[in-house]
Amino acid sequence: MILARTVRLNYSCPNDPNKIDFGNVAAELLKLIAIMIIRQIVLINVMMIQIKLILENMVVALQTLTAIKDNTPNCFDKCPDDPNKIIYEECGCGVANTDSDKDNTLDCFDSCPNDSNKIEPGKCGCGIVDSECCKFTNSIGMAY
Repeated sequence: MILARTVRLNYSCPNDPNKIDFGNVAAELLKLIAIMIIRQIVLINVMMIQIKLILENMVVALQTLTAIKDNTPNCFDKCPDDPNKIIYEECGCGVANTDSDKDNTLDCFDSCPNDSNKIEPGKCGCGIVDSECCKFTNSIGMAY
C-alpha cells in the first residue's frame, strides 16, 4: 500500500513573505515521517498477529496429522514409533541404549549382557570364565 499526502502549507517567514522558514518545513516533514512510521508499525503488528495465528494452526494440523507419541512431530522424529527416542542411536529405534553389566558395551551389541567379563559366550558360555570350563585340549587346540 502506498500512502500519499499532499501538504500545502505556508512556510514563509512571518516578517518576510519572500523567505522560507526552514524550521517549520523540517518540523512538518518530521511529523509526516513519524505518521508514516507509525502506520508501518501498525501494519507490521497486524501481519505478525496473522503470522502467529497461521503458525498456531499449522502446529495443530501437524499434531492432528501425525501420531505423536513423544511430543515431537513425526516430521522431526527419526524414531516415530519409539516414544523414548527421537533420533536413531547406536541400538536403533525400539531398543534401549543400555549397558546392564557396565562393561562399556551396549546390550544390543553384547551377547553376554549380564556378564561384565565377556561380550561373547566364548567356549564356556556367559558367566563362566573360559579357562575354568575347558581343562583339556586336543592336539590342534580345541577344548573338550
